[in-house]
Amino acid sequence: MRILHVITGMRKAAGTSVFVGELAREQVAAGHSVDVVHQETWRTDVYPLAEGVRLIAKEDFIKSLSFREYDIMHIHG
Repeated sequence: MRILHVITGMRKAAGTSVFVGELAREQVAAGHSVDVVHQETWRTDVYPLAEGVRLIAKEDFIKSLSFREYDIMHIHG
């Protein structure tokens, strides 16, 4: 299954970032393909993601949107 998470930023100290990072880790461990799209690309304090989870800048994602298909899109407020 291809899963997409959309989040404002993946800051190390933010609760939503930790949740998304850990959820993505478990999803990859279960055999899913997981991408995380974020817009705060200037941040250097990014939550560490598991191997296999792709972190994509919003601008890059928009450019390639027509080439992507996801089974689930989870938008985190």
